[in-house]
Amino acid sequence: MNTLIRIEWRKLVTTPALHVATGITIGLTALSVVVGVLLAGYQGTPPAGSQTNVEKTLSVAAVSSMVMLVLGILAVAGEHRHRTVISTYLAEPRRGRVLAAKASLLAALGTAFGAVTFGFGYGLAVLLYAARGIHHLEVDVGILQNVWPSVAKWLPTGAGVAVTGPGSAPGLLAPGVAALVLVAWASALCLLATRVSMRRELR
Repeated sequence: MNTLIRIEWRKLVTTPALHVATGITIGLTALSVVVGVLLAGYQGTPPAGSQTNVEKTLSVAAVSSMVMLVLGILAVAGEHRHRTVISTYLAEPRRGRVLAAKASLLAALGTAFGAVTFGFGYGLAVLLYAARGIHHLEVDVGILQNVWPSVAKWLPTGAGVAVTGPGSAPGLLAPGVAALVLVAWASALCLLATRVSMRRELR
């Protein structure tokens, strides 16, 4: 399995996808934070340092989520499109192991990607807020706003907010429970994708 994971990693780093995705993520994160801090209080927007402003400024998870979604699609569907999946399955006929290696690599990469993105965004925001004389960030607010909060907290978005939110918010799951919910969603999607891939004919 370790060998398969290393092979999948090699595939990612030898194509422009990972490097381009990293650059785009860092660039969009920086732009989002800079705009959120510097334009706060203008034309009716929430003032800098307010709960609403800080919440929106630090909402950078969507950037890394979309990038990881694209990388996941390229890692799996890209092989079928370019027909390199044939050689992959010839080297390892057990498709389940190949898919497990891809899932393991993408899960680890997504975790690191999200942590680095949020850390970079948070660090930049602290510096920009400090430059405006704001040294305390109001973050203890409810982030998830949904018509059905009792249902939404069990969805991936609600669970993700509960895990990554800087403060406790009413109506959300406890971080530990939310992490288990995310694992359950990821496992269910992986099982579904594996079932489809295992039955798919190679051409």
